[in-house]
Amino acid sequence: MKEFLLPMYLVGMGTGSGSTLAAIELATKEGGPLHGLVRMVLAIATNAEAGLIKRLTDLGMEEGENLLVMPYKKEKSEQWGRDILRRCRAFGANQFGLFGCVPTVPESCIEALITDGVRCTNQHPA
Repeated sequence: MKEFLLPMYLVGMGTGSGSTLAAIELATKEGGPLHGLVRMVLAIATNAEAGLIKRLTDLGMEEGENLLVMPYKKEKSEQWGRDILRRCRAFGANQFGLFGCVPTVPESCIEALITDGVRCTNQHPA
């Protein structure tokens, strides 16, 4: 069995209110149960109206820095997947998580992440 890499450098993606991503970010703060174990290096909202943007900025994440809006367009899904892969690599992610009902991430992106040694989680499969 493969051991967990700690700390976990998480790229999290969501579409809605962001309750799960906010809970993770809060738990990583000093005094939280994930402090020193998990660092959310990047959060991605798949639509500009997602409540997760406000929730995460309220917790100190910065839109345009470690909080991005990457709208999903089915006809451009492969390019969208390549952009996700590039961001995960740039932020040194070792964990990629889908939190909420997120559009389908292209299989080629998931395969490339796994090849890179990034673990992938789908917390809310539709």
